[in-house]
Amino acid sequence: MQRHDTMACALRIAVAHLGEKTAAGWWETAFLNAVGFRYLELVYPKTAAWAAVNAASEAACRAHDERIGKGRVAHLFRLPRESEAKVRVGLSRLGIPELQRMCTWDAALQLLDAVAAEAKPMPGTGPIHIGPLKETDTQGGMARLAATYAAGFRSGTRVFPYFA
Repeated sequence: MQRHDTMACALRIAVAHLGEKTAAGWWETAFLNAVGFRYLELVYPKTAAWAAVNAASEAACRAHDERIGKGRVAHLFRLPRESEAKVRVGLSRLGIPELQRMCTWDAALQLLDAVAAEAKPMPGTGPIHIGPLKETDTQGGMARLAATYAAGFRSGTRVFPYFA
């Protein structure tokens, strides 16, 4: 997997976790926590990690689509087809122990900060245009995405960054 695909995979996990009702409450899932992991391990013993991320990601995708739309746009939970396929492969390789380390408030925000590096968050609330579609798979695009989400979670402001 290329570096930006790994980055997109990690960002998706971090944002999906931070947006759950047990964290910031941007969507109504609770799969990316200890209780969710235990439940899904009973139901899906071999694919519990994938099931947890997929369920939270689907809820996050719906929340983004409701606010942004589905036209010629991309967001963290609806990437261009090739990138989406690579992210899904990366997610299928995860295990519960790795997810447990990633899915804490502090760990998820640290990841967003690390990806954001020196990028500044785009101002605003709700849907926020952060660049053209061609920047979806770039390090700069991912950095702006991470910075914008980190600022939103820290301030308690729902943000839905997208590329168009």
